[in-house]
Amino acid sequence: MSSFSLPWAIGPLPIIATFWAASACIATIFNKGKLTGKIFVSSFLFPVGFLAIITQIAFGDNYFSILMIINQACSSLFFVLIFIYLNTVNGNAPIPPIDYNESELWKSVIVFSLILLVFDVFISSFPIRATCDTGKCFAVELVIGRKSSIFGSLYFANFFGGILLSGIIISTCRIIQKNRQQKS
Repeated sequence: MSSFSLPWAIGPLPIIATFWAASACIATIFNKGKLTGKIFVSSFLFPVGFLAIITQIAFGDNYFSILMIINQACSSLFFVLIFIYLNTVNGNAPIPPIDYNESELWKSVIVFSLILLVFDVFISSFPIRATCDTGKCFAVELVIGRKSSIFGSLYFANFFGGILLSGIIISTCRIIQKNRQQKS
């Protein structure tokens, strides 16, 4: 009966969000749909939740820092690949150009990289793993999952770190794209 004791390591909200995101991604990919807000969010939420769930099941509470970095990289790459795929299928540029000069793009890459570095070091140094004693905290654990398991910390770290890393990847692709256009 221990599997039914509350709160669970993986709460119902991330499970529901991951299943919704997976179904939205699969439907959009097979129907070659347009890049809407729904697919934008789901193509990011799906790998964040899926990787955190797989990590919780496969690795338990070990190797947090390494798994966090790997999960952030995989989540970001999945998001960027879906972004490029849907833009290409719909006849748009893989990464739509924007009207920024190269120095502004470099600044964004450096700022995002520094924020990601500080975030990852902070989360690795002070993982959110304490158990809850208050009622409000316990209610959050019922919805999201136990803070004492690796899942909750990875879900949080993957979400915010993945957003930053996606920004770094897309900005870097735009710099490369701009350099190629200037050479042609």
